Amino acid sequence: ARFDGPLEWSSHSLGNRTVLCAPGDPMIAARAHRGLGRPAYAPLVTLLRSEDVPRYLEHPEPLADALPLARVGATPTNALRDSVPAALRHDGSVLPLAISADVSPALHTLLGAIDDACGAPALLATDLRMEGQPLPATPAQALKAFVASRLDLMWIGPFLVAHPDPAPVVTMP
Repeated sequence: ARFDGPLEWSSHSLGNRTVLCAPGDPMIAARAHRGLGRPAYAPLVTLLRSEDVPRYLEHPEPLADALPLARVGATPTNALRDSVPAALRHDGSVLPLAISADVSPALHTLLGAIDDACGAPALLATDLRMEGQPLPATPAQALKAFVASRLDLMWIGPFLVAHPDPAPVVTMP
């Protein structure tokens, strides 16, 4: 999970109040949503560095205004499909959110490090909030959601906090 910077003025998190998920595990959406008390079928947002959008989305030009808001489905290229299979929605599209270095430098840097280390150009994300609750406005509210969700780690400002009792990882046979 990530809690950093000011609360965004949007109906959903734009990166500052976010649960970040590894992109290769097809069960990751179900695990994240289960911890947050949400339906397992809800899609996750695909976080991409803004400069990577032309490489990983087909025909991104008409989507340029929507990409910083993650409110429109997009067709992924084969490179994104192959490297981030858990990002695909039921119709094969992704719900992208472009992260720019000037708006969110720490998250942009993390995306680059994940790509360099793992060959995955994206992370998956959902709002850091329990079902029926607003996005957390304070660190105390964020920690409350983190503890209740039993997520593994929380990046809160410059600190990385490990959950004392994370939810077990369930794998498919």
